[in-house]
Amino acid sequence: ESLPSFGPNNFQTPASASPGEFRHIVYRLPEGSDYVLPFAEVVEAAAGIGFINAEPDSDGITRKTQLLARIGDRIFPSLDLIVISNFLGVPIRDFRIIPGEEIIIPHPGREYRIPVNKDGQGYINFKGQAAYLRPDSRGTSVSVFLNAARFGGVSYAPETIRGKIVVIGMLAEGSTDIRAVPVDKYYPLVGVHATVLDNILSQSHVRVMPAWRRVGFLLLTGLVYGLAFPRLRPIGAGVLALAALVGTPAAAYSIFRYHSYWVPTLQPALAVGLGFSFITLYYFITEQVQRRHIQEVFGRCVDRTVVKQIAESGLDPQLGGTRRHITVMFADIRGFTPYSEQHEAEAVVGRLNEYFTAMSEVIFRHRGTIDKYMGDAIMVFYGEPVPMEDHALKAVRTAIAMQAAMRRLQERWGEAGFSQGIGIHTGEVIVGWMGSPSKKEYTVIGDTVNTAFRLEGVAKAGQVLISEATCRALGGAVELRPLEPVRLKGKREPLQIYEVPAAPEQSGP
Repeated sequence: ESLPSFGPNNFQTPASASPGEFRHIVYRLPEGSDYVLPFAEVVEAAAGIGFINAEPDSDGITRKTQLLARIGDRIFPSLDLIVISNFLGVPIRDFRIIPGEEIIIPHPGREYRIPVNKDGQGYINFKGQAAYLRPDSRGTSVSVFLNAARFGGVSYAPETIRGKIVVIGMLAEGSTDIRAVPVDKYYPLVGVHATVLDNILSQSHVRVMPAWRRVGFLLLTGLVYGLAFPRLRPIGAGVLALAALVGTPAAAYSIFRYHSYWVPTLQPALAVGLGFSFITLYYFITEQVQRRHIQEVFGRCVDRTVVKQIAESGLDPQLGGTRRHITVMFADIRGFTPYSEQHEAEAVVGRLNEYFTAMSEVIFRHRGTIDKYMGDAIMVFYGEPVPMEDHALKAVRTAIAMQAAMRRLQERWGEAGFSQGIGIHTGEVIVGWMGSPSKKEYTVIGDTVNTAFRLEGVAKAGQVLISEATCRALGGAVELRPLEPVRLKGKREPLQIYEVPAAPEQSGP
C-alpha cells in the first residue's frame, strides 16, 4: 500500500476523447495480477520503487518502454518515472497524465513532457550502440557504470558524473539482461533504462505521428498520387512511383534523425505501390480495349498492316475531329440498277459482295481507308488515319487499278453492261470520330467530300475524273487529259477537271 501510484487527480481527459471514453482509455493500460517486491533490505534502503517490466515487440526488438501499468484500480509508475521524480524533486502526485498523449512533469525551471501511447508506452530514442553507455559519454544526462571488466577497470573523476543520474548495472557472459534494440543486437537492459532517463531529461523523445495524422498523411499521399498517376503514361507513373518509394523513406529518415519524429513509411509505400499497380492495370485494360476497338473499326476499312500502325500510334477514339488535307475518292457501279431489277435479291447481293471484295483488295493494297459502302458505291480517302505525303498519287493509282479489276470482273461475270465511274478531289476536311458515345464511326466531312461525290456523278462508265486541286497535288506524276470545266451542283464557279486515261494496273503502292 505504501508503493507510489497515480490517483484520479493525476489524469486529464485527452482533447480527442469524450468523458465517456476516458475510463476506457485509462483501463486500456496493461494490467498485472500482482507485483513482486525486492528483498526487504532493498525496499527499506530505496528512495523509491517502481516496476521494471520491459517487453520487446513481436520481432524481438525493444523499441518502447512501459511507463504506466495497472493493477486493479491503481496505476503505478515505472522505475524510470520514480527516478525522474526524485532527481527533479517533483512528487509523483504532481505529475499530470493525458492517457494516449503525454505525461507532464511540472518542474519549476522547465516543464518536461513525455509522449505516450494508449498503452502507457513511450518510444525510446537510442543514440548509439552499447559502447555509447559510458560514464564519460558527452551530451547525455546519465552516466552508466557497468562492471569494471567492461571498461578495463578505468577510473573516472567526480566531474564526469556531477549533475547526472548514475545508473549502475552488471554485464556478464550469459546474462539475461540483454536486449536487441534498433541500433544494437546486444544492448544491456540497464542501458535501456539509462536511455529512457536521458530522453526525458534532454527532451529528445521519439515522437510518433498521431493516428489521425497518419490517416490524414495516408489519405493525402493517396490523393496526390491518385491525381498524378492517371495523368501520366505507365513509364512516367513508374518514375514517379520510384521517386516516391525512394524519397519518402529518405525524407522520413531525415526527419527522424534531426527532429526525432517518426513518420510512417510502410503505409505510404503501400499506397504508392497499389496506386501504381492499379494505374498500370487500368492502362493495360483500357489500352487493350481501345486496341481491340480500333482493330474492329479500322479492320473493316484499312489494310492489316495499317491497322497495326494505327493501334500502336495510340489514336484516341473520342468524339471530335481535326482539320486535315487529304484526298477523297468515290466509285460507283454503272448499269447495276437494271441488273438488280432483273435478278433475285440473293444474286444481287452476291454480285455486289464480289465487287466490293475485289475493290477493297485494291484499295487496301494502295493504303486507302474505306469510309463506307453506300448501295453500289464506295467512299475512300487517303492521308488519314495514317498521314501520307503522296495521298493524291495513291488515290489516282488506286482508281487506275480499280478500273483494271473491274474489267477482270466483267470477263468473269460475262456481263458487258457493268462498269464504274470514279471521282477524286483533294482538299481540306474534318476527320475524326463522329456520332454518339454509343455509336460512332471514323469518317470525314466537308466540301472536299461533296466535290468528290459530285465528280463521281459526272464521270461516265469506265472514266476516272479528278479536280484541279488533285492535279496540282500530283505534280505531273500521272499523265492526264484536261476536259472542259463543269458546273457541279452547289458550286457557283465551273470546276476544271481532268481525266485519267485508262492504263494497265501499275505495280507498287
